[in-house]
Amino acid sequence: MRVGDEAGRARADAIDPALLHTAPVRTSDDQREWRAATRRFRHNIAAVIGLAFLVFMFLACFVGAQFAPDPNQQNLLEPTSGPSADHWFGTDELSRD
Repeated sequence: MRVGDEAGRARADAIDPALLHTAPVRTSDDQREWRAATRRFRHNIAAVIGLAFLVFMFLACFVGAQFAPDPNQQNLLEPTSGPSADHWFGTDELSRD
């Protein structure tokens, strides 16, 4: 269909409205700037490694604490022990980790 061919456009509209050419959606300047910044960030290896380290530290601090045993839990029936797989640095006189 040539530009300015209104008869062809009317035929296409009668057949299927999806066949009509629509104008491309323009992105705003803000979106273009964010895309450019994201692309620059992804290509900067040091920045990506730094972000990965920060995410790892966040997960280690807040999520990892949910899986750690309570360090103040006492078990007076167990004697004081040295370092082991359960207690990496051993236990004190009250059998605390």
